[in-house]
Amino acid sequence: MKIFRLYILLSLISLSFSQLSQTIDKNAYKSLIVPGWGQLELDEKNRSRNFFILEACSWFSFLGSSYANNMYIDDYMSFGSFHADINLNLINDNELSLLIVHMSQYDNMYEFNENMERQRRFNDTYPDTPKYQWDWDTTKNRNTFNDLRVKSSNAKKINNFTVAALIVNRIVSFIDVAYLNGQNNIKLESALSPTINNGIVFNCQLSF
Repeated sequence: MKIFRLYILLSLISLSFSQLSQTIDKNAYKSLIVPGWGQLELDEKNRSRNFFILEACSWFSFLGSSYANNMYIDDYMSFGSFHADINLNLINDNELSLLIVHMSQYDNMYEFNENMERQRRFNDTYPDTPKYQWDWDTTKNRNTFNDLRVKSSNAKKINNFTVAALIVNRIVSFIDVAYLNGQNNIKLESALSPTINNGIVFNCQLSF
């Protein structure tokens, strides 16, 4: 799904530049598809190789972190269901991420609810139903569960940054080809900003 969103974004970027096709060499647009392709067409082999290497490394990192994230999620879901006596598959996605955090910090649901009540955060307590009742068999297993959760979160962060790297590599390759074709008056302003839930926003302004 992330790969699909990435190519949708790149397609929108390509469309936004389509009106400049008379002033920008077509090889620059090739670099939006595959960074380094435009440089290769211009016989700039060293530049092309650098973009190809960065693209390959970014894809390996993206696929590796995506695999690791999914693996750790599967591990802590099955581990938590077995050792905390709760079926996590019954929890909807909107509640699951927060429940996972609470499970990693408290030995059981009643301990969590008591802590919330002491803080007068009654709306944050879980209803006394079997669906939310976790109860760790040992504190050691709860800590193991938390380690898996943290590893999954770190893999997801790496995955988000590699998505940003794939996008930035295309933008930079596009600008590089345009520069090689004498468009040295191009100015690029960009910024990466973190968002809630470990997301990233890439803002780019291109001036000719």
